[in-house]
Amino acid sequence: MSIIVKDHTGTEHDAEKFPMASLMGLVNRGFNHVLGNETAAQVTAKIRSHIAEASNPKRKADSKSVPTSEVQAFREANATLVQEWDVAFKNAKLAQILAGELGVRAAGMSVDPLTRECLSIARTEIKDIFRKQGWKFPTGDDTFAMGDATFTGDELVERWLNGQDKAGTFGEKNADNKPRIEREANRSLKAKAAKRDAVAKSGVADQDVAASLGL
Repeated sequence: MSIIVKDHTGTEHDAEKFPMASLMGLVNRGFNHVLGNETAAQVTAKIRSHIAEASNPKRKADSKSVPTSEVQAFREANATLVQEWDVAFKNAKLAQILAGELGVRAAGMSVDPLTRECLSIARTEIKDIFRKQGWKFPTGDDTFAMGDATFTGDELVERWLNGQDKAGTFGEKNADNKPRIEREANRSLKAKAAKRDAVAKSGVADQDVAASLGL
Protein backbone atom coordinates (compact mmCIF):
# COMPACT_ATOMS: atom_id res chain seq x y z
CA MET A 1 0.00 0.00 0.00
CA SER A 2 1.45 3.35 -1.03
CA ILE A 3 1.52 6.05 1.62
CA ILE A 4 0.60 9.45 0.26
CA VAL A 5 1.04 12.48 2.50
CA LYS A 6 -0.23 16.01 1.94
CA ASP A 7 1.80 19.10 2.74
CA HIS A 8 0.56 22.49 3.97
CA THR A 9 -0.59 23.43 0.44
CA GLY A 10 -2.56 20.22 -0.06
CA THR A 11 0.00 18.85 -2.52
CA GLU A 12 0.35 15.06 -2.35
CA HIS A 13 3.72 13.33 -2.01
CA ASP A 14 4.59 9.64 -2.28
CA ALA A 15 6.47 8.87 0.93
CA GLU A 16 8.25 5.95 -0.73
CA LYS A 17 10.08 8.47 -2.93
CA PHE A 18 11.41 10.53 -0.03
CA PRO A 19 15.20 10.49 0.48
CA MET A 20 16.18 7.87 3.06
CA ALA A 21 17.51 10.55 5.42
CA SER A 22 14.12 12.27 5.39
CA LEU A 23 12.27 9.01 5.92
CA MET A 24 14.50 8.13 8.86
CA GLY A 25 13.93 11.57 10.35
CA LEU A 26 10.17 11.27 10.00
CA VAL A 27 10.16 7.76 11.44
CA ASN A 28 12.28 8.77 14.42
CA ARG A 29 10.17 11.83 15.14
CA GLY A 30 6.95 9.87 14.79
CA PHE A 31 8.28 7.06 16.97
CA ASN A 32 9.38 9.50 19.66
CA HIS A 33 6.05 11.34 19.46
CA VAL A 34 4.05 8.13 19.99
CA LEU A 35 6.20 6.93 22.90
CA GLY A 36 6.58 10.45 24.28
CA ASN A 37 3.77 12.94 23.70
CA GLU A 38 0.99 10.39 23.23
CA THR A 39 1.85 8.28 26.27
CA ALA A 40 2.33 11.45 28.33
CA ALA A 41 -1.20 12.49 27.37
CA GLN A 42 -2.45 9.03 28.35
CA VAL A 43 -0.79 9.29 31.76
CA THR A 44 -2.32 12.71 32.35
CA ALA A 45 -5.75 11.41 31.34
CA LYS A 46 -5.40 8.45 33.71
CA ILE A 47 -4.37 10.72 36.58
CA ARG A 48 -7.39 12.95 35.98
CA SER A 49 -9.68 9.92 35.79
CA HIS A 50 -8.17 8.47 38.99
CA ILE A 51 -8.61 11.73 40.89
CA ALA A 52 -12.16 12.17 39.62
CA GLU A 53 -13.21 8.64 40.57
CA ALA A 54 -11.55 8.85 43.98
CA SER A 55 -13.42 12.03 44.86
CA ASN A 56 -16.71 11.00 43.28
CA PRO A 57 -17.31 7.87 41.15
CA LYS A 58 -19.96 9.74 39.18
CA ARG A 59 -17.39 12.37 38.27
CA LYS A 60 -15.48 9.98 35.98
CA ALA A 61 -17.20 11.24 32.84
CA ASP A 62 -16.13 14.77 33.80
CA SER A 63 -12.49 13.99 34.58
CA LYS A 64 -11.31 16.88 32.40
CA SER A 65 -12.67 19.24 35.03
CA VAL A 66 -9.85 18.15 37.35
CA PRO A 67 -7.54 21.19 37.60
CA THR A 68 -3.89 21.01 36.59
CA SER A 69 -2.84 21.79 40.16
CA GLU A 70 -4.47 18.55 41.36
CA VAL A 71 -2.80 16.59 38.58
CA GLN A 72 0.61 17.99 39.54
CA ALA A 73 0.03 17.30 43.22
CA PHE A 74 -0.91 13.70 42.40
CA ARG A 75 2.27 13.29 40.33
CA GLU A 76 4.43 14.51 43.21
CA ALA A 77 2.68 12.35 45.80
CA ASN A 78 2.57 9.21 43.63
CA ALA A 79 5.75 9.37 41.55
CA THR A 80 6.32 5.60 41.56
CA LEU A 81 2.75 4.82 40.51
CA VAL A 82 2.83 7.43 37.74
CA GLN A 83 6.12 5.99 36.48
CA GLU A 84 4.54 2.51 36.38
CA TRP A 85 1.63 3.87 34.34
CA ASP A 86 4.01 5.62 31.97
CA VAL A 87 6.00 2.44 31.37
CA ALA A 88 2.80 0.43 30.89
CA PHE A 89 1.49 2.87 28.29
CA LYS A 90 4.83 2.89 26.48
CA ASN A 91 4.92 -0.91 26.45
CA ALA A 92 1.36 -1.02 25.09
CA LYS A 93 2.17 1.47 22.32
CA LEU A 94 5.32 -0.43 21.38
CA ALA A 95 3.35 -3.68 21.25
CA GLN A 96 0.82 -2.01 18.93
CA ILE A 97 3.62 -0.79 16.66
CA LEU A 98 5.26 -4.20 16.46
CA ALA A 99 1.91 -5.93 15.85
CA GLY A 100 0.85 -3.47 13.13
CA GLU A 101 -2.11 -2.33 15.23
CA LEU A 102 -1.20 1.31 15.72
CA GLY A 103 -3.96 3.59 14.42
CA VAL A 104 -3.01 6.05 11.68
CA ARG A 105 -4.48 9.52 11.89
CA ALA A 106 -6.25 10.39 8.65
CA ALA A 107 -5.24 14.07 8.60
CA GLY A 108 -2.56 14.67 6.01
CA MET A 109 -2.52 11.04 4.97
CA SER A 110 -4.07 9.26 2.02
CA VAL A 111 -4.71 5.52 1.88
CA ASP A 112 -6.37 3.34 -0.72
CA PRO A 113 -10.10 4.03 -1.31
CA LEU A 114 -11.31 0.81 0.35
CA THR A 115 -9.30 1.40 3.53
CA ARG A 116 -10.43 5.02 3.66
CA GLU A 117 -14.08 4.00 3.27
CA CYS A 118 -13.72 1.27 5.91
CA LEU A 119 -12.23 3.74 8.39
CA SER A 120 -15.02 6.21 7.66
CA ILE A 121 -17.72 3.59 8.30
CA ALA A 122 -15.99 2.33 11.45
CA ARG A 123 -15.66 5.88 12.80
CA THR A 124 -19.34 6.60 12.15
CA GLU A 125 -20.38 3.38 13.93
CA ILE A 126 -18.20 3.82 17.00
CA LYS A 127 -19.14 7.50 17.35
CA ASP A 128 -22.81 6.52 17.17
CA ILE A 129 -22.25 4.03 20.01
CA PHE A 130 -20.58 6.75 22.07
CA ARG A 131 -23.48 9.10 21.38
CA LYS A 132 -26.05 6.52 22.49
CA GLN A 133 -24.08 5.82 25.68
CA GLY A 134 -23.75 9.52 26.44
CA TRP A 135 -19.95 9.34 26.23
CA LYS A 136 -17.71 11.98 24.67
CA PHE A 137 -15.73 10.60 21.72
CA PRO A 138 -12.05 11.60 22.09
CA THR A 139 -10.54 13.89 19.48
CA GLY A 140 -6.92 14.77 18.76
CA ASP A 141 -4.67 13.50 21.55
CA ASP A 142 -7.58 13.15 23.99
CA THR A 143 -8.19 9.62 25.21
CA PHE A 144 -10.98 7.37 26.46
CA ALA A 145 -10.34 5.07 29.42
CA MET A 146 -11.13 1.37 29.11
CA GLY A 147 -10.10 -0.47 32.26
CA ASP A 148 -6.42 0.25 32.85
CA ALA A 149 -5.85 1.34 29.25
CA THR A 150 -6.69 4.55 27.41
CA PHE A 151 -7.21 5.01 23.68
CA THR A 152 -7.34 7.91 21.27
CA GLY A 153 -10.25 8.25 18.87
CA ASP A 154 -8.16 6.84 16.01
CA GLU A 155 -7.19 3.84 18.10
CA LEU A 156 -10.82 3.18 19.01
CA VAL A 157 -11.76 3.29 15.33
CA GLU A 158 -8.94 0.89 14.50
CA ARG A 159 -10.01 -1.51 17.26
CA TRP A 160 -13.62 -1.41 16.10
CA LEU A 161 -12.64 -2.00 12.49
CA ASN A 162 -10.40 -4.92 13.36
CA GLY A 163 -12.76 -6.55 15.85
CA GLN A 164 -10.49 -6.10 18.86
CA ASP A 165 -13.34 -5.31 21.25
CA LYS A 166 -12.79 -8.62 23.08
CA ALA A 167 -14.69 -7.51 26.18
CA GLY A 168 -17.75 -6.42 24.23
CA THR A 169 -17.52 -2.87 25.57
CA PHE A 170 -18.97 -1.37 22.40
CA GLY A 171 -20.98 -4.25 20.96
CA GLU A 172 -20.95 -7.99 20.49
CA LYS A 173 -18.11 -9.67 22.38
CA ASN A 174 -15.23 -10.71 20.09
CA ALA A 175 -17.14 -9.30 17.11
CA ASP A 176 -15.27 -9.57 13.82
CA ASN A 177 -16.32 -6.28 12.28
CA LYS A 178 -13.84 -5.99 9.42
CA PRO A 179 -15.46 -8.41 6.90
CA ARG A 180 -18.87 -6.79 7.42
CA ILE A 181 -17.46 -3.26 7.15
CA GLU A 182 -15.43 -4.16 4.05
CA ARG A 183 -18.58 -5.49 2.36
CA GLU A 184 -20.41 -2.28 3.21
CA ALA A 185 -17.45 -0.19 2.04
CA ASN A 186 -17.33 -2.00 -1.30
CA ARG A 187 -21.06 -1.39 -1.79
CA SER A 188 -20.57 2.28 -0.95
CA LEU A 189 -17.64 2.65 -3.36
CA LYS A 190 -19.63 0.99 -6.16
CA ALA A 191 -22.57 3.30 -5.48
CA LYS A 192 -20.30 6.36 -5.60
CA ALA A 193 -18.73 5.12 -8.84
CA ALA A 194 -22.18 4.70 -10.34
CA LYS A 195 -23.05 8.24 -9.33
CA ARG A 196 -19.87 9.56 -10.92
CA ASP A 197 -20.70 7.72 -14.13
CA ALA A 198 -24.20 9.15 -14.07
CA VAL A 199 -22.86 12.67 -13.62
CA ALA A 200 -20.32 12.15 -16.41
CA LYS A 201 -22.94 10.81 -18.83
CA SER A 202 -25.34 13.63 -18.08
CA GLY A 203 -22.60 16.19 -18.66
CA VAL A 204 -23.21 17.82 -15.27
CA ALA A 205 -20.14 19.72 -14.20
CA ASP A 206 -21.59 21.80 -11.39
CA GLN A 207 -19.58 21.14 -8.23
CA ASP A 208 -22.58 21.67 -5.99
CA VAL A 209 -24.48 18.94 -7.84
CA ALA A 210 -21.52 16.60 -7.59
CA ALA A 211 -21.17 17.33 -3.91
CA SER A 212 -24.84 16.56 -3.37
CA LEU A 213 -24.19 13.14 -4.82
CA GLY A 214 -21.42 12.50 -2.31
CA LEU A 215 -18.64 12.80 -4.86
